[in-house]
Amino acid sequence: MELLSSAFGRFLFDGKEEAQAAGLTKTDMAKIRQARDILLRRMTEPPKLLELARMIGMNDFKLKAGFKEMFGTTLFGYLREKRLEKAYYLLQQESMSVTEACCEVGYSNPSYFAEAFREKYGINPGAFVRRRHCGEGSPSRPDFPSVR
Repeated sequence: MELLSSAFGRFLFDGKEEAQAAGLTKTDMAKIRQARDILLRRMTEPPKLLELARMIGMNDFKLKAGFKEMFGTTLFGYLREKRLEKAYYLLQQESMSVTEACCEVGYSNPSYFAEAFREKYGINPGAFVRRRHCGEGSPSRPDFPSVR
């Protein structure tokens, strides 16, 4: 998979994980950050939970619980959010079509992608692209900083 652009990469890591998580050692936290990094690198084809746990040398229960404690969401909830954020970026900055962005972030079903995008951003991805092309600008999103 190609490397994420540095402009988008700034938004992948939110810093919440650095807060000292009760019950997790520094080693555990490092492994959980490693799991997050693997998910983000393999966004289009993420490993299954057990495979990911084996990759970082942690049992799946501790990985799930620790990830939720550090990031405030499940592993795959986090992945979903980051996929949608990357799709937003690609549609806004990279002039990709909806289908291209959908595939680039790992959605195999364009309808499901459109539903998830609409749920998060309040606009269909096709309408978002049309607004961009018509010069109307993009909808402002307080939960996703504008990319420069």
